[in-house]
Amino acid sequence: MSLDRIVGQWTRSDTPARIEIRSVRDDGRLDASYYNPHSIHIETAAAKKERDYVRVYLKLQDPSEPGSTYRLNYDPALDVMRGDYYDGVARQKNEVAFARSK
Repeated sequence: MSLDRIVGQWTRSDTPARIEIRSVRDDGRLDASYYNPHSIHIETAAAKKERDYVRVYLKLQDPSEPGSTYRLNYDPALDVMRGDYYDGVARQKNEVAFARSK
């Protein structure tokens, strides 16, 4: 499976948060943006292929989201990304899902 399968806009199922992945570099770094609902700075954005899925990692570094992270797995059968969100302010982890925006 190509890492390019994750390129697109993704909306979180339980909040207005969105991830926009514009491209994936050869080394796995992502050209990506995150909005909740306004733009939040991404410190690190990367993807890598593992067996039959793609793993996505985002680290946010913004006054409103200091040290928050997403660890997501792309499910090609359902065209969704699921995983964990670590809230750096509340210091708690939640399960989340992102669907591709139409």
